[in-house]
Amino acid sequence: MKRWGKKHTWIAVAILVAGVFAAMIFSRQPMSGLTAESLEIARQKWRTSGIRSYELRYEMYEAEYFVRVREGVVLDLLRDGRETQTHQEAYYTVEGILDVLELELESRDDPKSPFGSSPETTFLRVRFHPEHGYVEQYLRAIGGTGRSQTIKLVEFKRLDD
Repeated sequence: MKRWGKKHTWIAVAILVAGVFAAMIFSRQPMSGLTAESLEIARQKWRTSGIRSYELRYEMYEAEYFVRVREGVVLDLLRDGRETQTHQEAYYTVEGILDVLELELESRDDPKSPFGSSPETTFLRVRFHPEHGYVEQYLRAIGGTGRSQTIKLVEFKRLDD
């Protein structure tokens, strides 16, 4: 059996690296720009899905949140595994996260916004679930500042009503 030379080994490594890189690019699910229209489409999909009871686990504000909703009412809200006390439980539901994105859009378009930047340098990217409209991933990045905020879905589970 003939042994490979250095040249063939490097070619094989290059092909392997290129294959891994291509797999990463093609398997990645891209996000698109958040617009009022895309948000309204997501809301419509969520409403028409009829899902009123679910469990939602996501990462936001450097913490992991777990929310259990039954018939549209928050039953459990945990932050990093511990109960969280808040008067704004609704902001942690699917509808609440969509409301937060609406506020982010309004703030981006307001030059006096807390982002401290202009719409031209504030980037809002989102990926909604294609069928049900809930947020799978969200990114707000303010160019030139190194500041960003993400929401990343870890798990969504529909519960039987």
